[in-house]
Parts: sequence; structure tokens; C-alpha cells
Amino acid sequence: MGKRDKGRIPADRNAPNPGKNPRTAISDPDRSQDKPTWRVRRAVLDGPFGWNRATEAENLFVRSKLGEFETMRWFELHDKQHHYLSWDSLSKDAQDDFKRRFRDEERETIFSFRLSNKQRVIGLRLSGVFEIIWWDPEHEFCPSEKKNT
Repeated sequence: MGKRDKGRIPADRNAPNPGKNPRTAISDPDRSQDKPTWRVRRAVLDGPFGWNRATEAENLFVRSKLGEFETMRWFELHDKQHHYLSWDSLSKDAQDDFKRRFRDEERETIFSFRLSNKQRVIGLRLSGVFEIIWWDPEHEFCPSEKKNT
């Protein structure tokens, strides 16, 4: 055919460079390097932990605290104050409300943000997204034992 084709072997343009490692969700499945994002689509508005119980001042406080958390990364937030909740640690009311609204396999994603001594925002942490679900102004969703009593 043409003069150009004599003895040349085309390079594979699609061959990956072995020295490069792409950043994907697989390399950080928990999205710990990401800043958190919020979703409110499934927020509970009724029941013992519904957002209907929050006052206007509490809503403003929640918005302010979540705004502060947006400046941090998940690995900075995930500690004793902000953490996953085990199913057995939830109150009976919390377990009943969860069972009514969600699938069993979502139990492992229940996460709590501590806003103050008692106040908590409870939701589901799905990868880097926190789904805001419940308002717990009195720390009753997952009550803790008081120390030294």
C-alpha cells in the first residue's frame, strides 16, 4: 500500500501507563478524604425524633454546625463525637422508627453528629453523603450511660 506502512508497528494508544494509579472510589471506599455533603430528601418530620420537634432556633443552630462541618474532611469528623451507631445501642423507639422506614441492610450506615452536649443529628452515611434523617435534642436516640454514677 502506501510508503508509510513499511515495517512500522502501531503503538497501542489505549494501553495504560503502569506508573499511574487513578483515583477512584475503589481506592477510598469510605470517602474519608472528601468533605461531607448533605441530603435531606428522607428527613423524618414526625415521630419521636422528627424534625417537627425542632424549634426555629434549633434549626438555625443545626444549619450553623453543619456549615462548620462542611469545611472538614470525613476522616477529621469521624471520632468519638461523630460516629457510626451500633444497632444494639439504639433505644427501642429509635429501632422501631428505623424498622418502619428503612431496609435492614441500611442499619450499618446509621451515623451520629454531636452538635452539643445532648443535641445530635442522626442519619445515614452513604459513602461521602450524609442523609439527614432524625433530630435528637435530648440524646435519646442512642442513650449513653452516665459516667461515675
